Amino acid sequence: MTLTDQAYETIEEQICTLVLPPGASLSEIKLSEQLGIGKTPVREALQRLKYDGLITITPRRGAMVTSIDIQSQLRVLEVRRVIEPLTISLATTRATAPQRESLARLAGAMREAGDAAENITLIRLDAEFNQLVVDAAQNDLARRTMASINAHCRRFWFQYYKSVGDAATEAHLHADIADAIARNAPADADRASHLLLDYFQRFTRKTLDL
Repeated sequence: MTLTDQAYETIEEQICTLVLPPGASLSEIKLSEQLGIGKTPVREALQRLKYDGLITITPRRGAMVTSIDIQSQLRVLEVRRVIEPLTISLATTRATAPQRESLARLAGAMREAGDAAENITLIRLDAEFNQLVVDAAQNDLARRTMASINAHCRRFWFQYYKSVGDAATEAHLHADIADAIARNAPADADRASHLLLDYFQRFTRKTLDL
């Protein structure tokens, strides 16, 4: 993993878990000091986060975490409903034996974290799940597209799960996909992916009533 990757993963997690909330200003110098990483990798990580839509970068004002908007999240889900089943289908047929073993292990860990409502652990396992799936899919365009989609969905879920969410349900739905890919079961993977998407659609619409 490169220093840029390390910086990206750390800052992205802080944004998704609201350690860096919407509207927070980001300083390259402060982030570099906090992470113990040079300014160049931090700057490159911020550019990736801008591409993902998690921050804006403007002249003289610098970087700022973007807002969380329900209507925007519904539009994210429109795209996710098309791209994610394809990515999961590719992963199911293309995954290597070590990747299938990792996904089988991850399925158990996600169920355990969800049942225990260990939400920081769960959001980290979700990031690992997302990475394993796009790696197994072996499609760079899907990888780039899903990185942005997954980041927005993880942050939105963390913002609202205490009000309208169900950590155990979300964890088990992800685990079912991981299990299906691990077993090389395309029909099960497709069915599980659509059940997860339906869950996120209901979850997002529930936030309209808050």
